[in-house]
Amino acid sequence: KEDCKKYNLKFKTNFIYNYQEKPNFDKKSDFEVFNISSYGKRSELIIKIAESLSMQQIPYKFFIFDKKNKLKNNIYVEPIQKTIALNAVNNYIEKSNVLLDIHRENQNGLSFRVFESMGLHKKLITTNSDIKNYDFYNENNILLIDSKNPVIPRTFFETDYKKLHDDIYEKYYVNGWIKNDLNL
Repeated sequence: KEDCKKYNLKFKTNFIYNYQEKPNFDKKSDFEVFNISSYGKRSELIIKIAESLSMQQIPYKFFIFDKKNKLKNNIYVEPIQKTIALNAVNNYIEKSNVLLDIHRENQNGLSFRVFESMGLHKKLITTNSDIKNYDFYNENNILLIDSKNPVIPRTFFETDYKKLHDDIYEKYYVNGWIKNDLNL
């Protein structure tokens, strides 16, 4: 948003590229929270969140792509040295109820993970406070956490994803995103 103002550009979010028209909310999930990230500055926070979930006995699956195997003895995350195929990642996402989004340092915009969670009717845990400024923000579906002191209350997992109004989904689906951009 800041760059758009600075350079007089039209602001555009990411879009929903992966969605379920009729999600099965009754389907049993293998774990509550899923995340796949690369090793870096965010890893420490992801491990801290994994430890908290573990202590609360909330099932999760966190992969960290760790080419140099620095996390090989970590008991809270699963370090991987090879990339996982997109269809396998999608299977893990399908088996979860909540996606974890830890934004990168100096990242101001929303990641695709945000739109992925919305399109797949999954709850989201995120550190990106700008999410409160969007029309799809709903406290039931999105838990905003502090990266310095991440608190994830068990109650967040006790309610189901609350479906948003169809107009909101339409706005962010690729077709609506393009239509809005072209003012059709």
